[in-house]
Amino acid sequence: MIKRKITIIITSFFLSLFANGTTANEAVQPNKPIQEIVLSGTNNTKHSHHGRWLQLIYAEVFKRLNIKFSYQSYPAKRASAMSDNGLSDGEIHRVYDYSEKHPNLIRVEEPHFSIHFSAYAIDPAIKLSGWESLRGKDYMVGHRIGVKKTQSKLPSIIPKRKLSGVINISQGLKMLQKNRLNLFIDVESVIESILLEDNTVRHLKVHRAGVMEKVTVHAFLHKKNKVLVEKIAVILKEMKKEGLINQYKQAAK
Repeated sequence: MIKRKITIIITSFFLSLFANGTTANEAVQPNKPIQEIVLSGTNNTKHSHHGRWLQLIYAEVFKRLNIKFSYQSYPAKRASAMSDNGLSDGEIHRVYDYSEKHPNLIRVEEPHFSIHFSAYAIDPAIKLSGWESLRGKDYMVGHRIGVKKTQSKLPSIIPKRKLSGVINISQGLKMLQKNRLNLFIDVESVIESILLEDNTVRHLKVHRAGVMEKVTVHAFLHKKNKVLVEKIAVILKEMKKEGLINQYKQAAK
């Protein structure tokens, strides 16, 4: 009887931990030093100028922390699921307010840099400035599934029937060429990288129709790694003072 009660108490303890998002590893070894960090990101970003830049930045950050670092990429939606569930240690590159809908993640307050969300079109007559410039227009608009900024902004401005989600940027650009979309909106520098480096779309005659928003972008760590959040912010500030972030930007090109 006593043995059964002890088993029930222990089982209840671990179930309560897991209900709050705590993993078994955290429960058994709460003070184990972090020796390796795996950050996830989207496929399109990793294989762009931004991805190369991020690799250089965070390789140096974790080198200074004496932690082994790995940057892995997935489709945007899967990258979110990986970090939300602690299957990766966090996300390397998301917009400032990303954690509002991802409570298991903690933002590193110091941004690594800023980005522009921009609209691209085939029709040279289309000119835009800001999200509100889309309101009331009869445009078919594409965006990448899993990119939270566009997924949160566009449905409040564009009717659902005029929105199309795509898996990757190349797909969205091809839909522009086929007149299935009037606009495709994503991170400007990533679109530009795809247009330069992807042979299947580099011939397309698209132009930037306008900037929707400039935002800061940050790393987000799963709460199991919260001890590192402030340390990373401090190192990023140091690297900016040293001029390393700008040096890495040029090297990434």
